[in-house]
Amino acid sequence: MLTISLLGGGPLLLETGAQENILSSRPSPTIDITAAVAIAAQYVADKDIDISRHFLKSAVYHDSGPWTQSHMGKGPYWQITYELDQYADGGQVFVMVYMDKTTGHTYGE
Repeated sequence: MLTISLLGGGPLLLETGAQENILSSRPSPTIDITAAVAIAAQYVADKDIDISRHFLKSAVYHDSGPWTQSHMGKGPYWQITYELDQYADGGQVFVMVYMDKTTGHTYGE
């Protein structure tokens, strides 16, 4: 039995089986982060999306949320975010890369 204690003194997990169940219930991406960023970069180039004043801010995997069932694709996806290189409200370019390599984009406002 594995017991992890918090600084406050209470146990966090009582047995390893509980931890294995929690960790195994989330699907892993079938496209790794490096491939997702490459697919997004190619998509941006193919669609002539101007990101000359942007930088790659993040690549975040989502297995739930509003874009998992959208006109762009279905299921889990990587959200690749390009942020403006100056402070501004909005201006982001969000590229969604789905596990079947379907790709779409939207803009921040």
